[in-house]
Amino acid sequence: MFSNLENALISGGTFIQNTNGGGTGKGFDVLIRNVASNAFHNSRDVYDTPKCHPNTRVAALATIMKWIQDPSTRRFLVMWLNGAAGAGKSAIARTIAEQCAELGLLLAGFFFSRTAGGRNTDQRLIANIAYQIHLNIPETRPHIELAIERDPFIFDRKLEAQILSLVIQPLRYATDAAPHETRSAWPKFIAIDGLDECSDAPAQLHILHVFCDLVRHHKLGIIILIASRAEAHLRAAFDIGHLSHNSARITLDNSLHPDADIEFFLRSKFTEIKNTHQFRSSIPESWPSSDTISMLVAKSSGQFIFASTVVRYIGVNHHRPVERLNIVCGLSPRDNDNPYGEIDALFTHIFASMKNVKTALRILRFHLFIQPFRLQDVLNTTFIKSDMNFYLAELQSVLIEPNEYDGGINFLHASLGDFLLDYWRSGEFWIRAAEGNDDAAVSILKLYRLKRLEGKSFLPIKHSQLLLKETSNISPLTVQVPYMFSVLKLQINNSTLSDALHEEILHPEFISAAFIRVHGCFLMHEFLEECIYLKYIWSVYPSSIP
Repeated sequence: MFSNLENALISGGTFIQNTNGGGTGKGFDVLIRNVASNAFHNSRDVYDTPKCHPNTRVAALATIMKWIQDPSTRRFLVMWLNGAAGAGKSAIARTIAEQCAELGLLLAGFFFSRTAGGRNTDQRLIANIAYQIHLNIPETRPHIELAIERDPFIFDRKLEAQILSLVIQPLRYATDAAPHETRSAWPKFIAIDGLDECSDAPAQLHILHVFCDLVRHHKLGIIILIASRAEAHLRAAFDIGHLSHNSARITLDNSLHPDADIEFFLRSKFTEIKNTHQFRSSIPESWPSSDTISMLVAKSSGQFIFASTVVRYIGVNHHRPVERLNIVCGLSPRDNDNPYGEIDALFTHIFASMKNVKTALRILRFHLFIQPFRLQDVLNTTFIKSDMNFYLAELQSVLIEPNEYDGGINFLHASLGDFLLDYWRSGEFWIRAAEGNDDAAVSILKLYRLKRLEGKSFLPIKHSQLLLKETSNISPLTVQVPYMFSVLKLQINNSTLSDALHEEILHPEFISAAFIRVHGCFLMHEFLEECIYLKYIWSVYPSSIP
């Protein structure tokens, strides 16, 4: 009766015979119907799969591979690979998954994508992991299939129930039954990429919690790499609680010297274009210049997405590469062709996902137009005041958060400012220069009056010192007065004034200061800004002049 039962399983009083071990029963059929095949690291459905260019990201790749391959030096079972949008996280994660698959180390992986069906929610996550465990550890197959046959609706259960029935218990049963030499050869590495691209923040945190519990409470030898942007909620999860002292981290920032990798990548790709493009005969030998390469590296801001987007744009086969590079450099009109399509799509998605996008854009507008003033000082004249961190929290993947010293922010992508100021690129998120100047002028004038009442410096210290070098025996407060009238003249000459700016311009303090400065002075050219200001006031509101 029990002869030739090579793949038999007796579990909980139920007897199963699997004659080939490959998965042909009802449980397996249900499993594959719930798998997102485009979420595999080597899926052919993913066009132009991002992977690290040879000889780039060497330090990050070596660190991760050592963590995977050397248990003797591994302190943590979870590693978080994080960085700004476009920093190259997915390229690194896919390269690692590919190398581990070749070495027999990859147990499973899931690569999220916000724009791909099946890959932008957690609905198929556990099915994918279970399928790959079923594939890579044959001893788990009957246990996984039995679990699904017992509960055909398992994929409608909570993630905790799914991972217990389809991952934890099958691995535990297989481990208990297999000899040591067999189970020691099993792959144990799981890669989860693009966690921030899963549907929403609560789902992302739930996934993080479920998989961290997998390695924390179940001694199965599994290690997990999680790659994502350093969004506020994910960063908090890794900074607070269990993960704060039980996870390794790699942050793709300037400490890993990305500029050298980006320059190497650009030079390699330009060489490839010169050697293989159908219009290669028209490309000069010296193309592109070192200055152009340096400009592109600077524009990349340490993020590979800009460099890869530019190279892809330039290398399109039915266009001339020299002309396309000139468009990128701004030397030629681009017509309706956008050389920054991919990175613009990324920026657009980030802003479209924000709850407080209007206020965030106003803060960014101040940032772009109030130089050299401290951003926080200017915001203190508005309703935003101390809430800047709150409004910018959802932009942490593209900018450095405000610092305590000067309250300023910095863009992680140098091209973000270009994007916001170009209507054809940013669309509904466009920041109009006229509005920016107007808004900034209103706040600067309010700041001037506020600081003057407090008897404090209105300009940043460095700027005040620069102005004072050109004068003698003049106090910092006095030297700020002509600066104020320069601001007023600029706005009067260059824009249609808003009601808010009209209100500030008509403030008695400015009118009085201008009148005092020009009254009785015969060298009117020395007070040109004040004269333009008073002429405007006289023409529009003659009753305002004493």
